[in-house]
Amino acid sequence: MNGARVASSSVCRFFRSNGEEIHFVDGFGGKVEDSEGRTYVDFVLGSGPVVIGHRNSRFQQLLASHLVGPLHLPGYAATHERLAMSVADPEFDEVVGFFKHSSDAITAAIRLATHRTDRFGVIRCGYIGWHDALIAKTPRWHEQLTSPLRGEVRFEGHFRGVSGSERVFNWVDLELGSLAKELEGRGNDYACLVIDTYQFHHAARDRFAAAVEMCRSQGILVVADETKTAGRVAPRGVFAKEGLPRADMTVLGKAISNGAPLSLLVGSREIMSLYPAAAISGTHCKELFGPYAAMATAQVMSERSGYEVLADVGDRVVSTFNDAARSEGIAGCVQAVQVLGGSMFDLTFADELLGQAGRRQALARVMADEGVLLLQGHPSFVCLDQADLDWDRLGRAFARALRSWTSGGEGMSLRTEGNER
Repeated sequence: MNGARVASSSVCRFFRSNGEEIHFVDGFGGKVEDSEGRTYVDFVLGSGPVVIGHRNSRFQQLLASHLVGPLHLPGYAATHERLAMSVADPEFDEVVGFFKHSSDAITAAIRLATHRTDRFGVIRCGYIGWHDALIAKTPRWHEQLTSPLRGEVRFEGHFRGVSGSERVFNWVDLELGSLAKELEGRGNDYACLVIDTYQFHHAARDRFAAAVEMCRSQGILVVADETKTAGRVAPRGVFAKEGLPRADMTVLGKAISNGAPLSLLVGSREIMSLYPAAAISGTHCKELFGPYAAMATAQVMSERSGYEVLADVGDRVVSTFNDAARSEGIAGCVQAVQVLGGSMFDLTFADELLGQAGRRQALARVMADEGVLLLQGHPSFVCLDQADLDWDRLGRAFARALRSWTSGGEGMSLRTEGNER
């Protein structure tokens, strides 16, 4: 694809170990195909949105049944209201806003919190999007708490909205003491605490419950960013499933529509009534393709007991990977772990490897050589259609990739027979 016209970044690209960029042409079930005709088991899944599978016939049938209607009317349609009613909790008089992606929804939530509190600061806990005030001066949120890379601050130049009265605080160590120290004398600077609920993988729920109450005592609103978890861990994500204090606003995204661009912002009628004053709008907030896809996704998830299947698939992937690591004698160096119920998984590394980003990335690349796409330093994902994977074949691919990683050009002497964590 020399001379390609698509603007790209390292986030958008995927490489084999020889530096060759992979260009995708098709997807089916839990797999994808590249321009050279190679097939890969796909645990990237669009960085999480594909929760059923690629080109799933039942999902496509349901979606097509909706597409006989219009895609964009002058304002909100009955379809938006039906989807909102399926998501909102009437007990709390919730209202739903529609966006194309969660960076917009989080930005809207922060703006509403600013209008509500007349404050401009934001406390961030996790990766919450790519807009300036969301990503500027952020650490590597997906790293393990013990990783020396976790606190490494990035994106320090050419970003706006993170200085002066628009103060930001990264609650990166997840220690209540550090949050309490920041709030002493500065609590009145902050409009909201935004929690990427993937961070629940790193600390106990009680710690987050205490953080929520600590912030609320200072008049700080709480935003639950369920972008990675809604539609995967549970319909509304982690807060509801874990029984935490209800967030003032909740962002749902990614898996709720099996890859179609859609994010929902859910909040009380009182807070959401500030929409006009906060000038929250957008032409494509009212299109219908995303809501159609969300309704089709919900129906397939219901028909297939989707949350139970995802947990089972995630468990099988993790056990298959770890069996391969043990067979190669490197279970003390790298293992897979389930994340928040199993629809996601992480690779965890021995302490001596945590700071070696290049060596860790090499593992993802040799996995691609063996026909497996997964992530490191970021959770990987599973989908319903991967329930039918050839697990023996996947285990052999894992083992070959791990063998290549630990010997030869990509590797280092990592074999530690009997040294299992």
